[in-house]
Amino acid sequence: MAGSGRERILAIDVVRGLAVVGMLLVNNAGIPAAMPQELRHASWQGLTLADQVFPLFLFTVGASMPFSQRAQRPGAVLRRVMVLFLLGCLLVSAKQYRLAPSTGVLQQIAGAYLLAWALLRLPRRAQLPTGAFLLAGLWAAFSFVPAPGVRPGSWAPGSNLAEFVDRLLLGQFSEHGVLVMVSSSVSVLAGVAAGRLLRGAPAAGVTRRLLSLGGAMLGLGLLVAVAVPISKPLWTPSFVLVTAGISALVTAAAYRLVDRGPGRRWARPPVTLGSNALALYAASVLLFAFLLKPWQAALVRPLAAAGGATFAALAYAAGTVLVAWALAEWLYWRRVFVKV
Repeated sequence: MAGSGRERILAIDVVRGLAVVGMLLVNNAGIPAAMPQELRHASWQGLTLADQVFPLFLFTVGASMPFSQRAQRPGAVLRRVMVLFLLGCLLVSAKQYRLAPSTGVLQQIAGAYLLAWALLRLPRRAQLPTGAFLLAGLWAAFSFVPAPGVRPGSWAPGSNLAEFVDRLLLGQFSEHGVLVMVSSSVSVLAGVAAGRLLRGAPAAGVTRRLLSLGGAMLGLGLLVAVAVPISKPLWTPSFVLVTAGISALVTAAAYRLVDRGPGRRWARPPVTLGSNALALYAASVLLFAFLLKPWQAALVRPLAAAGGATFAALAYAAGTVLVAWALAEWLYWRRVFVKV
């Protein structure tokens, strides 16, 4: 992840590692209902720390693209998309203890990455307007397109356009569904914009430009939220802009503290976690959502007896982070980096 003649930029690995930590904490709560509210997803509308985790990861997917030679080769891109999709289906099946190819986190990443890559084939001056057009088009479609069971202008569960499209094409609504993949491709494009700043701008001006990018997207997202609710299940335009803005601000902080500041030493844990994010995600699903799931209650019970339900929920989740970190350190020490 370095441009010509420049040192490796660690900020992307750091931010990706923070997203991995967030994913582990949110997905592996010992007692989900006892987790602090900020580490639980908003029920439908609103934004919590948990809701920011996946957009932050997609942002790093985009931020890595300007540094990747493989991202310029159609064959390599298609192979990556296919591997992500198939691996996602296998992990969903493992979590459900049956063969269940369906939508999921990795499938959404694959779809968003592929669409973003296709949009990046446009002339550069057309890419930002096209991303804005996608969000505006989704807003207009939700607002005006009629369909059976759809109430034009509705962003509520049961009556919105995304649910109709998913039922038509997938058989049921999914929070990783068709229109969600389309809108989340803009989250990837926002990351591409940040990656280009990290790669191309003079090092002394990167932090300021990332802060400007993040502040502009966050401000625009809050303005859009006056009319369009912030909703992760629908990946609404306001959700895309607000979370992309926050992601850019986090990246600016990481760059200033790690690449341009004194934070390289303490940044080792998120760097190692971020260097093997895909392997750690797959391993965490297989270990915690498949192999250990039948014994989770027994593992959590003594923690709850010792410190209460919230302590048990957090302690178990923190334990999964430590296990993943140990695996990440071993892979990093062995110089093993799992790529697709």
